This record gives sequence, C-alpha cells and structure tokens, in this order.
Amino acid sequence: MWQELMVRLYRSLGVNDRDIVQLAFNFSLFPGAYTLMQAAESLGATLAPSATISATLQLKIMQDFRSTVLATTPAFALHIVAAMERQGIRPGDLHLRVVLVGPEPIMEPAREHLETCLQIPVRVLYGVAEMVEPGLAGECMAKNGLHLAEDQFLAEIVHPVGGEPVGPGQEGELVLTTLGTEAYPLIRYRTGDITVLHEAPCVCGQTTARIRPILRRTDNRVSVRGIPFYPEQISAILRSIDSAVADFRLIIYLRHGIGERMEVLVARTKDREFPSDTRASYLEQIRSHLRRTLGLGARVQLVEDDQLPMEGLIDKTVFRNLSSHYDLP
Repeated sequence: MWQELMVRLYRSLGVNDRDIVQLAFNFSLFPGAYTLMQAAESLGATLAPSATISATLQLKIMQDFRSTVLATTPAFALHIVAAMERQGIRPGDLHLRVVLVGPEPIMEPAREHLETCLQIPVRVLYGVAEMVEPGLAGECMAKNGLHLAEDQFLAEIVHPVGGEPVGPGQEGELVLTTLGTEAYPLIRYRTGDITVLHEAPCVCGQTTARIRPILRRTDNRVSVRGIPFYPEQISAILRSIDSAVADFRLIIYLRHGIGERMEVLVARTKDREFPSDTRASYLEQIRSHLRRTLGLGARVQLVEDDQLPMEGLIDKTVFRNLSSHYDLP
C-alpha cells in the first residue's frame, strides 16, 4: 500500500523513468525512506546513492549523477543549501528540478529560502510518526495543499481540546482512521497536528481532499535536525543519570523556523556529589546518553538554578533565532 501511495505522489510531481532521484535521509531514523526508494524504482527512475553522508558529499553526488529530484528533510535541505553557499555552487551548476521535503513540517520562511537559493519548486510530503511510512499526503506542483490518500485514510478536523468536529475551512487537529490496514489499524487517531481541510477540487485536476501544510502542534513535541522528541524524554534521561537534577532547560536554536541545534542547561541540587568522577565526565555522560537515545548531539552546561531562562509556551523549552544567513569561512 505505502509504495503505491508514494508512487502517486511522485507522479503528481511529474517524476518518471527519466529522473535521477537522490534520497538524502538517515534510513535508520526514518525507515519510510525505503518506501521512497522502492517507489522511485517501481517508476523506473534511477537512484543516486546517498543517505547519511555530509551535505558536501551530497552536492558532489548531485553533480556527478546529475540528480533531478532531491528528497530529504527540511533541516538537511537547509544544510545542503548552506554547503552550496560555502562552496560557491550556483543553482545552474546542478540539474535539480524539484525538491521533496518531509515528513516533518516545514515553515513557509524555510521553503521560501530553499526555493530562492535553489530556484526550483520545493514541495512537501506529510507523514505521521506512528505510521512510520510516507505517502499519507503530499503536495502537487500546483502548491495548493497536500492531497490526502482518501481511499486509505478517513481524515477529520476536530477541536484540539473538546474533540468535536469543526466547520469547513476552520483549523483544528487532524484525526485519521485507516481504512485498509489490518495488522496495525488506527481508529480516530489524533495526530497532534493543526491544519485545515479543503474538499474542493485542486487546480491540478485531482479531486481528493487536501490539507494545509501543518500550522503547529497541540503538544510539546519539538524537532532538531529533523529528529522529533519531547522535553519529557530529556527529563527522563537526566534523572536516570542523576537524581540530584533539580531543573533543566532546552535551548533550541532556529534558522528559518527549523531547529538546527540544541543546548541543555542543567541545574543540580547544591552540595550533592556527581554520579561520575568529575564534572567533565558527568557532562560527557549526559551528552552520550542524549546521543544514544535520540540520535542527536547537544551541548550540555551546568548552571545555577537562578540562571535558567524563563520557559516559553512549551514546557522546559526556550527558542532562539539564529541569523537567516550562514556564516561563511
């Protein structure tokens, strides 16, 4: 099923057997990347070997293989564009004609930045982490919302607090029910994603319902470099290492609305010994646990309790904006 759905989305973007598709995903963190690969193969497209290599090598492969389609996360797409700037690579030096980003949401400023730098369309793929696979919904070239696979999913929009249905064209939480899944069915599953449902036909000719690109979340989930997690997970990691942790803050640095890096500030109860031999080994222990558990590197600092910044709307989390431009060496 998932491969068939991904084939549909590829076709809506004009992908065919003449394309060279480059998949710049971490396959271990996003198993759905295998579906993108198999769908491209079933269309007869050529695959450029890629995956978890650096942005610099991604660009080398892009040039050597003359890739025409790039599929990746929004965060990594920004890193590729930054590498282009550092190396002086112009859009005309590449052969790309479309970029497909997902399954995490992308903010419009980030999309605009990518389209300006690459001078090609950037289209969005939507997925739900609990379903693992992509293909639930995606944009066509008309950029008029994400087309839902209505033959496989029943989509509803409800009030995020009360759960009652909202009126046509109003924003609310996306609720999904699988129609054909037997082994892992989901019934009125609340995605936590706020969007708007449109049922009018698209200008591209498709008549399936569409959702707007995700506006925001209803919960505390955040994302850094395309890796989603909750502050509660960080709390559990810290307290599993050290019972003397009194409080903490996550400082998430954003560029174009996308989490680029994270800093963890830890405040301990005074006069308690470190569980490790030294302060340095204690901080390294936290860093290594975060890396193993989340697959994400982070800077960790010890601070006094009164040095912790005030948290924002998301529990224990503070967002800070970085410059829109990457520093060049």
